[in-house]
Amino acid sequence: MKWMAYLLIVCLFSLAANTIFIARAEERIDVNTAGPLELERLYRVNPRIARRIIAEREKNGPYLSLEDLAERVREIGPQTIARWEGLAVVTP
Repeated sequence: MKWMAYLLIVCLFSLAANTIFIARAEERIDVNTAGPLELERLYRVNPRIARRIIAEREKNGPYLSLEDLAERVREIGPQTIARWEGLAVVTP
């Protein structure tokens, strides 16, 4: 009986984790309009990097692509951009 309860808990946890992942995948973050808290939801973006992304955007205009962001913000590189696949977008 205990193993059934354990199995049920594992299954419920698995379903909850998948639901959270799916919800995050549907919430795309536009790096040209996002504020610091939104940017911090992206991989490897802490408050300092979020401020740099916003400062660069305000100083030199909107990003043309995620690759453009990687070129303009030193702390963001191609591997980080690859991890943002499906989570971050750039709109003109």
